[in-house]
Amino acid sequence: MKKTTILLGAGAMIPFGGPSVRTITERLLNHKSCEYVYRVVQQGFEEKCNFETLISALELLLEWNLSNDKTRHLTFQDTSIYRNVFQLGIPFQYHTTDKVWEIYKEIVNDIIEVIKDYDYYPQYTGIRYGKNPTMLDSFVLKLQKESNLKIYTLNYDRLIPNVIGNKLDVYEGVECESFCYNLKKFSNYHLTYYNLHGSIYIDCNPYTGIKLLDRPVELENAILITGGNPNEQKIFLPIIAGYHKSQRMMSQPFNFGLGAFMCDCDDCETIVIVGYSFSDPHINSILSNYIKTNKTEIIIVDYSFDCVLPRRMINTVKRVFKTDTDFDRVEDGVYRNTNDTITIFIKGFDNYIDYFLNHTTK
Repeated sequence: MKKTTILLGAGAMIPFGGPSVRTITERLLNHKSCEYVYRVVQQGFEEKCNFETLISALELLLEWNLSNDKTRHLTFQDTSIYRNVFQLGIPFQYHTTDKVWEIYKEIVNDIIEVIKDYDYYPQYTGIRYGKNPTMLDSFVLKLQKESNLKIYTLNYDRLIPNVIGNKLDVYEGVECESFCYNLKKFSNYHLTYYNLHGSIYIDCNPYTGIKLLDRPVELENAILITGGNPNEQKIFLPIIAGYHKSQRMMSQPFNFGLGAFMCDCDDCETIVIVGYSFSDPHINSILSNYIKTNKTEIIIVDYSFDCVLPRRMINTVKRVFKTDTDFDRVEDGVYRNTNDTITIFIKGFDNYIDYFLNHTTK
């Protein structure tokens, strides 16, 4: 049986009630402390900062406060965010680490609440999302009949496993709530799902360790882990965001998911990339080096208001997948390169699912 790999970005969940980056950012700015952090960090940026920038700034402050060597702030001059965080740290230097931690928890827990608003789980009895997610259920049910299905998401939800429920055995690399680091077992499973950038279902406790629970978990504790440099302490948190994604991906359980994603990109016959902005260098590197256009069918699903393929998207796809072939319009909102190896569907994920469910071929 062939293998299909799916990568879900932030745009994939918007038709089902998922928030945009802008929505989350605007909600967080209702907090007075967040609004102040935002104003300071925004200095020097040409584009508007978002919630990931806020998280990065507070993480840097926390790790700086935890450091025994406060002269580390001298290295904060390297990039604009470091420089601004250093300026942010001046008024915060009289606050304890606990004060910064409380602000950080407030932000993360508010993000968790946003995700819970659309992420279905058994405690909710009503539909709390945009479109009925049963179409996701139907999509997965049909696709897994045709191929081994490997689903990876950059979002923090478990919407797909939750709507599938007990209809299928979805393996998330977890046994008895503990992560099981067995790539061979993960690879051999017919249907798998993994949160590459963490999940609101991950509980990190200094006494019980890192667990994946069956319910969303508010952030209460943090675990210190070894950073990328000798004697550098970093904070393990259940979600990965901001400017240190690549470094944080090297800690368990995230590096396991990254390794599995590499393997499934390397030997899949089809990859479907949904709602991904191609803005994460570590993900782009995997796609660029492990997806071969001469052996893998590439389907990119996104949304364009006027169904016209943006030139920027064409350039990005060519760069990431190392191809210089042109794209032709096949039908309204559907474009394909001249080699017939890359298809771009820009009518949204919900319409792509409808298209897939009602056609015998993709």
